[in-house]
Amino acid sequence: MNRTYGQVMIDKNNPGAALQPDMPPSQPGFLELASSSHSSRLLRVIERVGMGGSIFLACAALSAMSVALASLAHYLTGDPIGVTGLLNTTMIPFVLGAPTLIAVFSLLQRLEATRAELARLSTLDMLTGALNRRSVIAWGEVACHPAPHETPVPYVSVALMDVDRFKQVNDEHGHLIGDETLRQLCRAVKRHLPPQCHFGRYGGEEFAVIMPQLKPQQAEALAELLREAVQADCARVQGHQVEATVSIGVASARAGQGELADMLSRADEALYAAKRAGRNRVMAATPVTPAKVSRI
Repeated sequence: MNRTYGQVMIDKNNPGAALQPDMPPSQPGFLELASSSHSSRLLRVIERVGMGGSIFLACAALSAMSVALASLAHYLTGDPIGVTGLLNTTMIPFVLGAPTLIAVFSLLQRLEATRAELARLSTLDMLTGALNRRSVIAWGEVACHPAPHETPVPYVSVALMDVDRFKQVNDEHGHLIGDETLRQLCRAVKRHLPPQCHFGRYGGEEFAVIMPQLKPQQAEALAELLREAVQADCARVQGHQVEATVSIGVASARAGQGELADMLSRADEALYAAKRAGRNRVMAATPVTPAKVSRI
C-alpha cells in the first residue's frame, strides 16, 4: 500500500489536522507477528463466512466424504447402503463434528487474539505505553527507506527529547513520581502530535519522534509545540511541584540524503547543545550539505 503524505502544516490549535486519509496507522503494524500460518488463514476464512457458515460447510464436507466412503465400501462388498445407512452416514458428521468444530474454532480465535495482543505489546514500552526503541527505529527506517512500491517522502525529520534534571526529580520526589512524570510527558506529547508522526521511548528519560514529510522549519515548530506542552502539562505530577521540562534536538534531511543513524546522531548533538545552552529549549542540527552526504 502506498503511503502518500500531503503537505503538512503544523497548527498549534489543531495539530491533528495534518492527517491525510491514506496515512499509516500510529501503531507499527509491520512489526506484528506474521499471520501466514494455517490457523490465521483458517480464521480469515471464518471471519468472511461466519462461525455458523464455516461449521456447516465443514460438516457438509465431512458428510460428503463419509457418504462417498460408505458408498465405495458398500459397492465393493456388494451390499446396498440403504436409506437408513445413507441418513446415518450423512448426519453423523453433523452430530459429532459440529461441537468439536465449535470448540476448535473458538480455541483458534482465542489463540489468534492472544498472538495479536502479544504482537502489539512487543512494540510498546511497558512503563509509558509509547512505542519502544525498536519500533521507533523501525518507523524511522521506513520513512528514510520506503519500499520500492511506496511513494518516498521529500523530507524526513527526527527529534530527540530528554527530560531536564530527571535524576533530581527522582531524588526529590521518589521514583514512583519519576515514573508518573514520564507517563504524563507521553500523554502530553501524544495529545499534540500529528497522527502521521511516531513517538516512542528511546531509552531512560529520552524520547524520539519520527516526523515524515516535515521540512526543517516545520519540524522545529512541532518540537517547540511539544516542548511547551510538556512544560505546561508536567508542572505538577500527582500533587507534586515537579516542573519537568525537556530539551529537544531536531535533525532533518531530504529523502535519500541521509541515513537514520546519521540523523539521530545529529539530533543527539543538537539535544546536548540545548542542554549546554540552558535546557528547556529546542535546538536544530546543522543542515547536511551534499558534500557532507557524499562522505558519510
